[in-house]
Amino acid sequence: MTSTLASLCRGHLLREKILVVPSLAVGHQIADAVAHGGTSWINLRVETVRTLADGVAGSVIAREGWTVLSRAQALALIEEACDEALDQSSYFAALKDRPGLHRAVQRSIDDLRHAGVDPSSLTLAAFDDGRKAEDLRAILAAYQKKLVSGRYVDRFAVLARAIALLESGVRYPAAKDALWLTVDDLELTSSELRFLRLVGGGDPETVSATEREGGTPRVTFASAVGEESELRGAFRAILEAKGPFDDAEIVYTARDSYLPLAFELTSEYGVPCTFAEGIPAHFTRPGQAVLGFLRWIGNRWDARELQTIARSGTLKLDGISPTAFARVVRKAAIGWGRDRYRTRLDDELERLTKKLRSDDPSRSEGNQRALDEIMAASAAVDALLEVSLEVAEGETIDPADAARVAERFVELFARTLNEIDGMASAGLQRMLGELAAIPGRRARRGEVTARLEEAVRNLHVAASNPKPGFLHVAPVRAGGWSKRTQLFIVGADDARHPGRGLEDPIVLDAERAAINRTLQPGQLLLAREAPQRASEQIRRLLDRSSGRSIAISYPSIELNDRREHFPSAAFLDLYRKSSGKVDATYAEVNAAVTKETFVDARALSDSEWWLHQRFADGGHVLRAPLLVAYPMLAAGAEATKARQSEGLTSWDGLIESPPEELDPRRNGRIYSASQLESMAGCPYRYFLERVLRLETADELLFDPDVWLDPRQFGTLVHRVLETAMTELCASHTKPTLGFLERMKAIAQAALAEERRNVPPPGEQAFERQRLELLESCEIFLRGEEEACREVTPKYFEVSFGFGETDGIALPEPLVIPLGAGRSLALRGRIDRVDFHDATGEWSVWDYKSGRSTAFDGGGRLRCGTKVQYAVYARALQAMLQRQGLGGKVKQSGYLFPTAKGRGARLVRECAPGELENSLNLLFDVVGRGYFPHASEEACRWCDFQEVCGGANLAAGRTMAKLQANASLPSVQAWMRLQEVE
Repeated sequence: MTSTLASLCRGHLLREKILVVPSLAVGHQIADAVAHGGTSWINLRVETVRTLADGVAGSVIAREGWTVLSRAQALALIEEACDEALDQSSYFAALKDRPGLHRAVQRSIDDLRHAGVDPSSLTLAAFDDGRKAEDLRAILAAYQKKLVSGRYVDRFAVLARAIALLESGVRYPAAKDALWLTVDDLELTSSELRFLRLVGGGDPETVSATEREGGTPRVTFASAVGEESELRGAFRAILEAKGPFDDAEIVYTARDSYLPLAFELTSEYGVPCTFAEGIPAHFTRPGQAVLGFLRWIGNRWDARELQTIARSGTLKLDGISPTAFARVVRKAAIGWGRDRYRTRLDDELERLTKKLRSDDPSRSEGNQRALDEIMAASAAVDALLEVSLEVAEGETIDPADAARVAERFVELFARTLNEIDGMASAGLQRMLGELAAIPGRRARRGEVTARLEEAVRNLHVAASNPKPGFLHVAPVRAGGWSKRTQLFIVGADDARHPGRGLEDPIVLDAERAAINRTLQPGQLLLAREAPQRASEQIRRLLDRSSGRSIAISYPSIELNDRREHFPSAAFLDLYRKSSGKVDATYAEVNAAVTKETFVDARALSDSEWWLHQRFADGGHVLRAPLLVAYPMLAAGAEATKARQSEGLTSWDGLIESPPEELDPRRNGRIYSASQLESMAGCPYRYFLERVLRLETADELLFDPDVWLDPRQFGTLVHRVLETAMTELCASHTKPTLGFLERMKAIAQAALAEERRNVPPPGEQAFERQRLELLESCEIFLRGEEEACREVTPKYFEVSFGFGETDGIALPEPLVIPLGAGRSLALRGRIDRVDFHDATGEWSVWDYKSGRSTAFDGGGRLRCGTKVQYAVYARALQAMLQRQGLGGKVKQSGYLFPTAKGRGARLVRECAPGELENSLNLLFDVVGRGYFPHASEEACRWCDFQEVCGGANLAAGRTMAKLQANASLPSVQAWMRLQEVE
C-alpha cells in the first residue's frame, strides 16, 4: 500500500494529509515505510478515530469539568453497576460476582452503543429470555447514573459528543483543503463511520492496504511439535539467513499461546525484542509482586503469600536477602491474621536475644546473624503493614482504598531490574491510581482483590513499534506494515485460524441478528462472521507482505493433551499457490513441510545442544561427561547406585564415625525417652533429624476445618490437666465431677491464650476443638473420680535432669547402668505421680491426647519404641530415694483423657533387665554407625519421605539389604531388637 500513499505524498507535497489508521503504531509504520521507500513527505498526519474525537471534543469536555475514563475505570463502574442492578431474580444472578461477567457486559454494551443501539430501548422480543434485556437496561441505567454523578465520560461518550459538536457546526482543527485518507482494512462501527464523514466533510479517500507491492513472495512452510518448537524454528531461520534480527518480524494468530512464549524465549536467548501488543504485566517483577501482595491482603494476610513474593525475588527489601526474609517469616509461625505479625516477630526477637545471651559463645556469630535478620525482616514487615493500613480492618473493604494501597506497594516495594520492569511499574501505578480515583461500594475482601488481580493480569505494558536492533513480534492485524524482509507467521493451524467464532455470552448471534433487523444498516457484528474476518486479515497481511520472504508454520500437536492439529485453510491455500499443486491434500502438505522438533542440530542454547547430543542420530552416551559437568547430578547418581546395591553404604544410613560420637552409652550426652523411642522407631529418621540436623519447613497451613494439629491440641490438653490437678492438690481435694465447672473455666482460659498464639481459621473450627476440650474435661473427671477413691494425685510435671529442685524433682539426670562400665543419662518430665493411700505405693502416669491404638495389643517395650513408662518408673524411684520417701513404684502407664482415647488407662510392666537389654540392642546398632530405615508402619507421620524415597520403596530396600548383610553385628542387633515384645 505504500506505493499509493507515496504517490499521494508526491502529488500533494505541501497539502495537509490526514491518514486515518487502525492504530497509531500501524500508522507510524506506514509513514516510515514510505520514507524508507525513497519518498520524502511533509504535512502527513497519522490519526485514529479516537485521537480525532479527542481533537474535536477533548477541550470542551475538559472545560466543562468532565473526566475521561480509562478502559479500566469504565470497567470498575460497570462492576459497580452490576452489583447495584442485579439481584437474585436477575438473569445473570448466578454470575453476578464473577469478574468475567463484567468484562463481557462491557464489551456487549460497547458493541450496542457503537452500533447506534441504546440498550435502554432494547425490546424484550429480541432476546430468548426477556430478563436478559431487562438486566442490560438496568445495568446501563446504573452505569449512566454513575457517569453523571461522577462527571465522567467514557470513550463512546467522547465520540458521541464529538459527533454532536460537528453537527452543530464545530470544525476539526485542520486545513480546509486537507486530504482525508483511510486504509481499506480499517474496521469502523456505524458511529465511527458517521464521525469520519462529519470530520472530513464527506467520505475520505481510501488507500488500499491489500494492493500487492510487486515481486513474488518466497514462502516456506513448516510444522512443529508444539508452539515453542515453532518459535524456535523461526529463530533458527533468522540465524541461517545470516541477516539481522531487526530485519525480521514474527506475527502470531493467537496472543495467549504465542506472546508469553515469545517473551520468554527472547529473554532466555538475550534477543532484543519489541512487542506490538506489549507484554502481560504479570510477566514482570512488579506484576508478580503486586499479584502476591493482593493475594496477601485478600487472603486473611496469610504469611505464605508474603513468603512467596519474597522467594520469587520480586520484593524490594533493605538489609536482608529475599530468602532470609521468607525464612524469618516462616520460622515466626505467623500463619494468618494481620495482628499476629508484630507479636510473633517480637516473640521471635525476644527468643533470639535470650539465646544470644545464654548460648555457647562459639555460636554467638550465627545467633547474631539470625538476630540481625529478624530485625531487618521486622522493619520490612512494619513497612508493609503501614502501606496496607487503609485496608487493615474488616471483612469488607473499599475497592478504591485497595487500589490505592496496591499503587503505593508497587511504588515502594516492587523490584525493577530492567527497562521492561520499569515500564510495568509505571503502568501498574497509573492503572491502580486510575482505579483508586473511582469511588466504589465496599465488598468482600477477597472479591475486591480478585477484581484487582484480574485488572493486573489484563494490563499489557511496553507496547512498541519496531525499533532498530530489535526483533519485532505482533498480532496479524498489526503485522507486516514495516519494510522488514523476513516475515514469520506462526499459529496457522485450524484450531486457531480462522477460529470457531465463539458467541458473545451476553448478546447471542440470534439476538444480534434480531437487533440488526431494526437497524439501517445492521451494524452489530456476529460471532459466526469472526472466522471470515480473521481469514480476511491473513489475506491482507500476505498481500501487504508480497515481495519479501515469508515463512508460515503451525503446531502439529497440542503438547498439553497430545491432540493432533492440522494446517488451516489459509496455510493450505498458500501452499497450493506457492507450489503450483492446486489439488494438494493435507497429507501431501504434511509430507512436504519442514518439521520443527525439540531436538535440532541448530542448537539455540546449552540445553538444546545436550538434547541433540543425547537423542539425535541414535544418541550419544553422555552419562560420563554429564556427571563431570554437573557434580550434584553425579552425587545423585552415586546415591542411586549405592542404594540399589546389596551392600550397606552411607546412602543407607551407614556412616563412618567413632562410637564415642554416636553411641549414647559413650558420648556423654543426655537423652530423653522420646528421643530413644524415635531412635528405635526409625533410626534413619533419627539420623536425618539428630545427626544431620535436617529441619522440616514447618508451616501454619490454613485449613477451614482444623485449628490445632494433634501435637498442639495435646499440649493444650496437658496444660489444662496440669493446671486443674495442681489446683485440686493445693486444696487437698480429690478430682470429682463437682470440679467440672471450674475445670471448664481453666480450659476456656487456656483456649483464649492458645487462640492468641495460633489463629483459628474460622469460628466453626475453633468451636469444634473447644467442645472437644470441654468434653475431655468431663471424661477425665469421671475417670478420676473412680480411680482416685484409693489413690491421691500428688505431683505434676515432675522433672529430672533439668537442674530443678521443686517438690520431688531430681535435678541431675537419671543414670541407667548398661553393663561393661557403660551407662545412659536421661532427663524428662513426668506428667503425674499418684500415691496409694492404703499401701503407700506410687504410680506414674503420662497423658496421651490421641487414640490408644498404638498402645493396644499388649507388649511391653515394643521393639524399643515404648520405653517411656519404664524410664519414668526408674526416675520416680530415684526421686523417692533422694527425698527419703518410703514406698515403691507400683505401676507405670498411660492415661487417655480425651474423647479419642475414651478415658482409657493402660498399665505397662517391664521385667528386670528388659529395658537394659532393649537399650543395648538399639545402641549396638546406632553406636556402630548404622541407622536403618524402619518398616512401613513407622512412616505414617514422617516428614522425610521425600528424602528416603517413600515408605514402600525405602522399607523394601532396607529389608533386602538386611537379608544380604545378616552377618554384620549391627544388623544382627537390629533384627534382635525387632523381636523385643
